[in-house]
Amino acid sequence: HKMVLAHVLAFQTRISKSGRMLDEQDTHLSFLPLAHIFELDNISMGILYGIKVGFYSGNVANILDDMRVLKPTVLAIVPRILNKIYADI
Repeated sequence: HKMVLAHVLAFQTRISKSGRMLDEQDTHLSFLPLAHIFELDNISMGILYGIKVGFYSGNVANILDDMRVLKPTVLAIVPRILNKIYADI
């Protein structure tokens, strides 16, 4: 629990230095399993900032379609998904 809180605090510190804060207008696309620690951190930040969280359709092959529908403003991404997006573009 302390590690999750430390990550959320680090993210909050980092984003506040950028001059832009997340709010209810932002949307996060969740595609990692909810048991994954990185996704747990992302959902925790969503709760903290009040952002909307949308979940992908369950098929990574359709992730771009999910992005077109949800139009996420926040996307915590992993290399496998970046490779998929790159290949589709």
